[in-house]
Amino acid sequence: KKMARTQIHAWEAYKQGTNINMNADPTTVAMLEKQTKQRREELKKKQKQSLISKYDPDRKHMAKPDKSLLLGETEQYTLYRPDGSLQKGSNTPAAIPKSKYEEDVFPLNHTSVWGSWFNKEKMAWGFQCCYQCSATSYCTGEAG
Repeated sequence: KKMARTQIHAWEAYKQGTNINMNADPTTVAMLEKQTKQRREELKKKQKQSLISKYDPDRKHMAKPDKSLLLGETEQYTLYRPDGSLQKGSNTPAAIPKSKYEEDVFPLNHTSVWGSWFNKEKMAWGFQCCYQCSATSYCTGEAG
């Protein structure tokens, strides 16, 4: 494989104007291939350095994270109630919400959440309780 790769490299160099022949001077071909490989690696390093300096000058991506975060384990003891909520009195920080949006919020007298119903004719989302497609509409219930 190496010999075939070297031969192909010699042919490509000849196409680009280098007067070289694998059979006549194998040492020169080997040296040329080695130089080309070194030049290629240097260009890759320069490109990587330029990208790092442009997009991450503080090298934050190189910092190693905390080991407790890697494994998802801590030595922190928490107590839970039978319903699954955190028990008061434990020395734990407030639980991090799973979503940035509030869940199960029923605004303006609605009994269902916004987006619980889809009107195919209007192609719009709405409330299932009163079939309103406006998020700011007041719920009239069954009468609406």
